[in-house]
Amino acid sequence: MKRVLVTGAGSFTARHLQALLARETPAARLHGSDVAPCGVGGVEDHPCDLTDPRAARALIEAVAPDLVYHLAGVSARDAETCLAVNLGGTRHLLEACAARSSPPAVVVVSTAAVYGLTRPDETPVRESTPLRPITPYGASKAAAELLALSMHRRRLLPVVVVRPFNLVGPGLRAGFAPSDFLAQALAIRDRGAPPELRVGNLDARRDFVDVRDAVRAYRLLATEPRCQGEAWNVATGRGVPVRDLLAAILRAVGVTPVVVADPARRRPVEVLEQSGDAGALARATGWTPEIALERSLRDMAAAGR
Repeated sequence: MKRVLVTGAGSFTARHLQALLARETPAARLHGSDVAPCGVGGVEDHPCDLTDPRAARALIEAVAPDLVYHLAGVSARDAETCLAVNLGGTRHLLEACAARSSPPAVVVVSTAAVYGLTRPDETPVRESTPLRPITPYGASKAAAELLALSMHRRRLLPVVVVRPFNLVGPGLRAGFAPSDFLAQALAIRDRGAPPELRVGNLDARRDFVDVRDAVRAYRLLATEPRCQGEAWNVATGRGVPVRDLLAAILRAVGVTPVVVADPARRRPVEVLEQSGDAGALARATGWTPEIALERSLRDMAAAGR
């Protein structure tokens, strides 16, 4: 029986991935790991802090995985936390996997934030676009990618890197424009909050990918050995103005608040337009996005009630 480990098992994306794996690979034995117990049905729980190399080794020895989906990470604003978790935790996990007599394949889930300050003429962004991260999160993820791919090139273990763009869907946590807009709209409709919705820059364009489409891509990449040793975009190729995203959320919820610009919600350095080119992924695996943004937002609104 194949043993599959998902790190960051309590996260938004991991919960959708584990549900997909349970449906599509029912014969596999699923294991999940996060700092705290996750309690995901059908998944064997292994609490573990990957910033501790001994804990990482103990996790891999206990699970003995054939395949690892590495989703554990943080998007904190301080560099120390990002580097400790996103780079250090990844290093400890990969080294523990490489120490096995038969190392598992590892899908390292990165982020489009590694591209950072792209130029308008570079959009849609390809995997060959130079990495210019502008946040500690993006920089730490770029460093983790470089480490993972270097270990693959040294034949220490098979690695594939994925770069998802802006994920949306049921369960998206607070701190992102779609979830923050939705939370404010639902508070107006359901809890009598003042009919005022605070926003940052509505003119930026982003590539929104449904998380259920994204985890399909992760699974397809995990099953294609020829995809190993490379980074792959997971994107729709369409830049959506944040203004249009907000309008779609308000339609889904059924409210018409006053929209107020909040300077505190604007970023000091803003990438005005960024979408991803997932043509390489489509050619290699046949993957294409299936869930339209409007449906993603309706599903988020329904789940948020």
